[in-house]
Amino acid sequence: MVDIVQAVNSCDIAAFKGVGSQTTKSDKRSLLLVQQFVRRKSSSYIYLEIGSHLGGTILPHFRDPLCALIYSIDKRPLSQPDERFRVYEYEGNSTQRMLDNIAKAEGGKSLDRIVTYDACTSSLDKADIVSEPDLCFIDGEHTNRAAYRDFKFCLSTCGNDALIVFHDANLIFDAIKKSNVFLKKKNILFSGQLLPDSIYVIALNNSANVFSSFIQGQIMNESDKFSEFKRELGSVRSSQPLMMKCKNFLKTYFK
Repeated sequence: MVDIVQAVNSCDIAAFKGVGSQTTKSDKRSLLLVQQFVRRKSSSYIYLEIGSHLGGTILPHFRDPLCALIYSIDKRPLSQPDERFRVYEYEGNSTQRMLDNIAKAEGGKSLDRIVTYDACTSSLDKADIVSEPDLCFIDGEHTNRAAYRDFKFCLSTCGNDALIVFHDANLIFDAIKKSNVFLKKKNILFSGQLLPDSIYVIALNNSANVFSSFIQGQIMNESDKFSEFKRELGSVRSSQPLMMKCKNFLKTYFK
């Protein structure tokens, strides 16, 4: 069995062992660093995740005795568009499969702490999230439009000093920029930090300065990395056949 407290405190990716996830080792360490920070803030916390797929990024929070409640929001599409102008397949995607994966990894423990919604945030009301999350993780559809929509939903439901975390910053960096502009316009205190490999963390209000100090030494240069991400994404897009690129562009932005 994984000693989850030790694993989180040492950023040991064994915390994820048992269920697969589409995250790199560096992503996992960054997510554990965020979890470590949230654990130190209070005696318990609430976690919300958008785009749970197999359940791999839920697992460390389910194992955590300080995590009182988990919200999982996922429309469960069999395919979805992507900023790379490709359509990605998710064969067999279902909430039941995710729950079975977590139950198997945890020896059949009760899953009562996990509340699931087979929906996207555009069809949910903030009132559906009864308890304010302390940590939100956005990893749903990898388009700027969807990621920004998910950010707005998280902001409307989370606690005042919550953290909102994006995965795949290398794809949805424009949504991240737009989210930061929105917060500035609303005069909401925040800090935004890019962590390896593609994790972007927005810490709100009283968490802003504290989180920045907590992760000092782990932060990547946002301007340089976003420029790099833009070049890499452009290269991936341009490498596709024109007809396929046009077809998937239309699916991404005009579905």
